[in-house]
Amino acid sequence: MHIQKTAIFTLVIILISFFTNTVSAAVTYEPENTTINSESAYMVNLDTDTPIYAKNKDQLLCPASLTKIMTATLVLETLTDEQLNKKIVCPTSIMTDSYWIESQASLSGFLPGEEVRIFDLLVALLLQSACEIGDVLGDYIGREIYGGDIQTFIEKMNIKAKELGCENTHFANTHGLHDDNQYSTAYDIYLITEHALDLPRFKEIVKEPVWEVAPTNLTPENKKLIHTHKMLASSSDFYYKPALGIKTGTTDENTQNLATLAEQDGFTYLLIVMGGLDRDESGVRTQTVFRDSINLLKWAFNYFDIRNVLETTTLVAGVPVRLSAIKDQVIAQPAEDISVLMPENIELSSIQQIPHVPKFLDAPIKQGDKIGTLELKLKDEVLVTVDLVASETIERSTFLYILDQVKKFFTQPMIQIGLIVLAVLIFLYIIITAIYNHKRKSVKFQYSSVKKQKKK
Repeated sequence: MHIQKTAIFTLVIILISFFTNTVSAAVTYEPENTTINSESAYMVNLDTDTPIYAKNKDQLLCPASLTKIMTATLVLETLTDEQLNKKIVCPTSIMTDSYWIESQASLSGFLPGEEVRIFDLLVALLLQSACEIGDVLGDYIGREIYGGDIQTFIEKMNIKAKELGCENTHFANTHGLHDDNQYSTAYDIYLITEHALDLPRFKEIVKEPVWEVAPTNLTPENKKLIHTHKMLASSSDFYYKPALGIKTGTTDENTQNLATLAEQDGFTYLLIVMGGLDRDESGVRTQTVFRDSINLLKWAFNYFDIRNVLETTTLVAGVPVRLSAIKDQVIAQPAEDISVLMPENIELSSIQQIPHVPKFLDAPIKQGDKIGTLELKLKDEVLVTVDLVASETIERSTFLYILDQVKKFFTQPMIQIGLIVLAVLIFLYIIITAIYNHKRKSVKFQYSSVKKQKKK
């Protein structure tokens, strides 16, 4: 019955999305009666690409084992499915490095010299957060594929981060153990994880609570790899049914990070939480990132819905029209119905409509022509911007158009200057002609007087 209800709800969401434009809003919200104690968090609805919560999303923090999301991404993008099924030898030099013990790193349990499928190594990296496996994979691809070494692989990680738009991220290793030159943000980790989710094999791995590896040359029985994401474990105090997993991370500074994908009732969210306390002052494990993540996801699933905030029938503004003998204005209306993912308890009347239209328009105007834009604002933040179009066709008057063209012709600066110059020339011509005629008459008069005197 629950499956049927979920299917129906999902169908409704699809139909709404088909007949209306569900847009990504730029506004984020704050959960009521809930305090998020982690340093940083960023949550996005993946169905509509709508961010709904942000706290210090650009704060530089140690990514810890969330680094392995990028490591896995690069492996999956570099190797084919056939190559992923290839077995490689776990190098003794990497597997026995004392650095892992000294750093209290999470390990896979694979043995030096053990032959393991690359895909199973990826599972160990992502589920069991095996640090040494990051170097095993980075070393192998750096040498065999890139023709370099593990540093070549790390350089590719940083190049990929830039390609994804990560402006505040730098990787110094493949596994996430502390390095002063390794940092990221909740927003950048979101960008990396969102991209990783587009890779089918990545999603296939991270959703599994437990993975069994077939016997190898050194291990005669199946080996279980257990996901460190406690929201997937039904026996955990933090079990959360909508969670689809992804990745945990623990730093040397008593903090944890958590990336979580969750789905319920047709909605999917990706949440990144960073810098949550692992233990309180008395040493008791608080695991803040799990508490914060569950609170944020419950809030999103319980309070958010896709709401129709604007319809094409809405008459937004009247714009004066020139050169028409019939109409003196045209009505601007939205080009499309707009739906936004937002909390159900927000009154739609609280959304401000700020039209941006010209002072006037010249006919002819066709119905559907873009004539402006409309900003929908919530709490002085732009929720969405939509085009405004003409509600009807308005024909141009030929007579008014000709008059306007004549007026425009004679009001052009060059024409006005030309007319002034012409007027001055005409004036000068009249003056000169008058002077010339006056002199001519004067000479003629003098000649006539002289002739009369001679006759006497």
